[in-house]
Amino acid sequence: MVTVIPYTEARLLEEWKLRSRLEPLRTDCVITRTDGIDMDTYLLRELRAWYMRELATAPVDTLPLTDIAHGLTMTRAPDGAGMVKLPAGCLRVVSVEMEGWHRPAVIVADHECAEAVAQTSPYSRGGVCRPVAVIYPDRMMLYTPPVDAKGPSRVLAVTEPPEGTYLLTEQMLADMPLNLD
Repeated sequence: MVTVIPYTEARLLEEWKLRSRLEPLRTDCVITRTDGIDMDTYLLRELRAWYMRELATAPVDTLPLTDIAHGLTMTRAPDGAGMVKLPAGCLRVVSVEMEGWHRPAVIVADHECAEAVAQTSPYSRGGVCRPVAVIYPDRMMLYTPPVDAKGPSRVLAVTEPPEGTYLLTEQMLADMPLNLD
């Protein structure tokens, strides 16, 4: 189980400065400048870019995951496939489970690859023994839900936390850059 550590933007900025060797500041002298840059704004942009890159590319087992199934509604396509609209802020779907499936769905993130295209045929698509979830930017198609299924019972996803909040794991903290590039 991965431990998730919540940070406020201000607290994570302090950590970023410390790791970048910009803190702690010396407080035993007085310096006055009028031509300096707004370092916090610059660092917050760097921090945000690093964080979003981590959420998009880091190994799934090192990221904070959220079960988003409770807020999802599945509709049926005429061919029996299930369609689920993904909520705003859903960055990566990593696991989909449904009652009646024998295992979690195979996640296909490239909706143009051969496996995704194979799902359009009733003869090659996933079923209860090897279900497939094809992920689009705003929705996912589920191949194929059991006839009586209401929707996914569990959907683990990497989600963008609320504004001003960062969710990190121990591994993400260990991967945080030690200096500015």
